[in-house]
Amino acid sequence: MKNLNIIYKKIPKAEKDLPVVIYQEQGYSISDIIAEVEAGTTLGIILQELPIMELSIELAKARLITQFSKHPELEFGAYGEKFISKQVWTAGELITEIENETEIGMQWINSQLRRMEKIKARWS
Repeated sequence: MKNLNIIYKKIPKAEKDLPVVIYQEQGYSISDIIAEVEAGTTLGIILQELPIMELSIELAKARLITQFSKHPELEFGAYGEKFISKQVWTAGELITEIENETEIGMQWINSQLRRMEKIKARWS
């Protein structure tokens, strides 16, 4: 638990409620993990043993879907290694692109993976 609290203190506010682990196809934030551990649940015991911010497409997708779900009214452009379109997508449309791992969805996923690497490096 001590390690979780140290990580929690290092996480920017905007990151505290984004998934950092996937367990049984469900994303859990550091806040979720701490709450489960403090409640003494079996889930809390399991979650605290999992590697935090393990780079995976599933975790990147869960983080993006969580972010876009919080702001369904916003629109976004495509970005990544190369800008492939001037089209603008709603949050809901991007969630579909991400879930289906389309070219646009993969641009967002790959960008999130790079972001996750940087965040993880700050914790070390």
